[in-house]
Amino acid sequence: MPEKKFNLHEMVMEFEKGLTAGTPFDIRNFVKDYDKEDKTKLIEELIYSEIELCLKKNQSRKSADYKNQFPDLFSDQTIALKIINHEVQTLANYDLPIDPKSYFELFPELEEQLSSLFEKMNLIPPTILGYTILEEIGRGGWALCIEPPSIL
Repeated sequence: MPEKKFNLHEMVMEFEKGLTAGTPFDIRNFVKDYDKEDKTKLIEELIYSEIELCLKKNQSRKSADYKNQFPDLFSDQTIALKIINHEVQTLANYDLPIDPKSYFELFPELEEQLSSLFEKMNLIPPTILGYTILEEIGRGGWALCIEPPSIL
């Protein structure tokens, strides 16, 4: 079967139109007729769209689901981090809870990058070299109050 001509914008629009209308799409079936390079970019874009559209409908779609569905895609740490970042930013835009701990558990290979992302979003206390921060107690205009480890 000849591969389809690739138009990213049209494909994403068709996918979003179907999801908005209530037609369930399986991303794998939607992209099966494209070559590997086009398929990777298309899957990434469709994941972004699906995350947003599912959240608008109060449905959950998580990076972990996509990691299981597309292990080859998530083996590229840059793409994995972009997808996680998009998910977290979208959750924040909808004022939905974000559990950094679950991301650290699911993506241990991205611990450093996730720490940076979550620190910037004030979801975890900043890393202070030489100290173990147990918990953020409070935050003010110029200060961050943290719980120190017990030395007794």
